[in-house]
Amino acid sequence: LNCLPHTPSARAGLLVLSALYQALLQSPESRVIARVADQDGHCIGFASGTIDLVATQQAVRRGLSNCQFVLLALHNLCRPKHLMAQWLWRKTVPSRKVGYILTIGVDRSPVTSNNKVSGKSLLDELESHFRQNGCDQVWVDTESENERAINFYLRNGYTVVRKDYGQVLLSKSLPRES
Repeated sequence: LNCLPHTPSARAGLLVLSALYQALLQSPESRVIARVADQDGHCIGFASGTIDLVATQQAVRRGLSNCQFVLLALHNLCRPKHLMAQWLWRKTVPSRKVGYILTIGVDRSPVTSNNKVSGKSLLDELESHFRQNGCDQVWVDTESENERAINFYLRNGYTVVRKDYGQVLLSKSLPRES
């Protein structure tokens, strides 16, 4: 599990995070990508996304024990602004057949040059997966304080759709593959 990125969900604990990503791996709507360095198994890049956010959220809920779900719920209650923003966005983001990026993370610690991975390559792979599954849009949200992520998405063709409660919602149209 050393390849799981440090995200706000990670603060719910390793057992919860492990169960959450196991559920993501079992969900047919989701895609999980990990790039692992050859010898030591250290994760150097990680991304996850879904083509059906509601179905994936339901699959994750079914994949968590009651105790794990309570821990995750308590963690989310500590972030009411994120919950309020997501509630506002429920009518903005189409519920089905759009790509939704859950997380992208790249290890920025020094590694040998042949073990590097870029956030752009992970993003391209997620977008390709979305396109292959009939999605013509991609959505992602992040905290407004996360300027690095916001600038990354803006450089890669995303536009800011909404800013609410310290959260930013971005979107991008996906051109059809020829």
